[in-house]
Amino acid sequence: MSSAPSSSAVFRHLAGFFLCAGLFSWLLWLPLALGGPGQTGTSPLAILHLVGSLGPALSGLLWAWLTGGREGLRRLVRRIAFRRIGWGWQMAVWLGPFALLVLAQLVARANGAEVTPGELAPSAEYPAMPVAIYWLAVLFFYGFGEEIGWRGFALPMLQERFSPFMATLGVAAIWAVWHWPLFLFSPGLSALGAGGIAGWAASLLTGAFLLTVILNGTGGSVFAAAVFHATMDIAFLGPSEVMMVVGALTTLLGLGALAWTLTRGRAENVTLLTRD
Repeated sequence: MSSAPSSSAVFRHLAGFFLCAGLFSWLLWLPLALGGPGQTGTSPLAILHLVGSLGPALSGLLWAWLTGGREGLRRLVRRIAFRRIGWGWQMAVWLGPFALLVLAQLVARANGAEVTPGELAPSAEYPAMPVAIYWLAVLFFYGFGEEIGWRGFALPMLQERFSPFMATLGVAAIWAVWHWPLFLFSPGLSALGAGGIAGWAASLLTGAFLLTVILNGTGGSVFAAAVFHATMDIAFLGPSEVMMVVGALTTLLGLGALAWTLTRGRAENVTLLTRD
């Protein structure tokens, strides 16, 4: 295992990675941002949201090569590909968000909300897209498109020098900033007030710690992180009565994930994420 890079090198690489990811995504999102909120799948430009989400993945692959050469790129690609992980992790990443959704729906129904347990809400941004196509698009563009960068490149690089807790905070910060143009046009984010934005930021931080646990717990599987990201995006849609319960449940899980990162040492994570 090669020696860990210096803190200054880590920050330079992270800044370069974020600059490339942001430029790609934001340039593609610019026409949507200029058009304002309310643009859905009926507009030909809506596809730009999906394609722009590939920015972190493309930047992650580029910077894996720039910082590690062909071997660094090969290691990242191997962690992106499907790999054997335990059945517990398989169940968690494929079914966990849907199980949380059903539990939240049952709680909301017990409190008088008119919801059907197990029913998935449609996408407000792509209402005309067939369900199967939408799910595949979410997995490819939002799951792999983001996680190849955030958890494939940025998090392991930070964990080579910093604790999992601090590394997660760093990734969460750049992940949040990367989203900012979406507040100008995305149907869900553009409608949020100050309180809603604070709640969104808290949920993103919760998700960051959960994804750190998944990545480290599976020995660095970007595939597992991408699947979990996608299933969260698919499952966590619905009326406010349900989403409030979902938020409470994920916050509890996130606190557990935060505690997990605080008990893990830097050396163990470097071993987990650099082995083939």
